[in-house]
Amino acid sequence: MKSYNFKIERHQTATMFNVLLSLFVLLVCSATSVLGAVPVVIQDFEKPDFKPTVWVVNFPNENASVQFSTTQPHDGKQCLKLHYHFVSTGGFQYLGIPFKVKIFAPIHKLRFWLKGDNSKCSYGLQVTDAGGETHQYRSLSTGSGQGGIIDFTGWIEVVFDLDLPHETWGGDRNGKLNHPIASFNLTVGQPVEKVDGKDKLIAAEGDLYFDTISVDSEKSVEETL
Repeated sequence: MKSYNFKIERHQTATMFNVLLSLFVLLVCSATSVLGAVPVVIQDFEKPDFKPTVWVVNFPNENASVQFSTTQPHDGKQCLKLHYHFVSTGGFQYLGIPFKVKIFAPIHKLRFWLKGDNSKCSYGLQVTDAGGETHQYRSLSTGSGQGGIIDFTGWIEVVFDLDLPHETWGGDRNGKLNHPIASFNLTVGQPVEKVDGKDKLIAAEGDLYFDTISVDSEKSVEETL
């Protein structure tokens, strides 16, 4: 009788072990599926063939400049330094740092490192797809969407989820992020304060630093770029 009970217990133990093992394998597979995005570096600011530029809206061209910096990098030997000077007169002012790319694979997030200066400027992202349509993930003037306010100093990683709802215009106007992605802009807007219910434009001058721009891709590095 004891031998029979021992066999039953062994069978139950083995069955429970198999069930737990199956659950473990299922969880691992699920986690692998969720975490299966491949990180692909788009720009690390280490290569001399990249020539950075900046465009401006509603303020003089000479009030913004970009150059490589070897004194403030987060990764590698250098990063990108942006000098800006917003003024308190005129319309809302903002700028963009453009990057021409060819991203063939579906991507879901864009990441970069940003060293803040506590200026209260805003930061955002614009992406232009294969159909010429612009996808804006933050409206700098209204503050809607992703991105945020530079109310910090030091380096932080900024992450934009490209699958979330966002503003679009131009191109084929289909509202879809069509591949290959042709370009994107890292945008910075001047500080704004609410005074008696109205927006007051704030003058600001300072330096921001950017490093290692990457995307989360469904494909390998070779298939993405």
